Amino acid sequence: MQKIFCFLVFLFLFVETHATHLMGGSMTYTYNGVDVATGNDKFKISLIIYRYCEGATAPLDASLQMGVYPQDVNAPNDDKIWQETVVLNLTSQQIIEPPAIGSTCNFTANVCVEKGVFEADILLAPSAGGYHLAVERCSQR
Repeated sequence: MQKIFCFLVFLFLFVETHATHLMGGSMTYTYNGVDVATGNDKFKISLIIYRYCEGATAPLDASLQMGVYPQDVNAPNDDKIWQETVVLNLTSQQIIEPPAIGSTCNFTANVCVEKGVFEADILLAPSAGGYHLAVERCSQR
């Protein structure tokens, strides 16, 4: 039986108004079947963050915390209740090379961009309403 899960993902990147080191990111998940021991569903969560890497910018964190909030199907507009915190570990980071000159992309060739990938394997109980996953990353001077 195919299980359908609705994961609403919120990625909040709070940056001071004068700080420009976080450029954006995305969060995805992969369903990896049922955990035989618990009966819960297994997922791999991947969070990708892009940041400017020139100047006095904060380095990528070694890990980030992700909140898990179940969706209440009987009260979908109510405040979400925290269920657990999952640690996403930095699994890779690399400098992104700009496209070759003459490419159809519009870019600034002298901008340094770093890509960080954060991942975790999690178990979640089957839920008719799905879950909200939230990561918050605040900048510090």
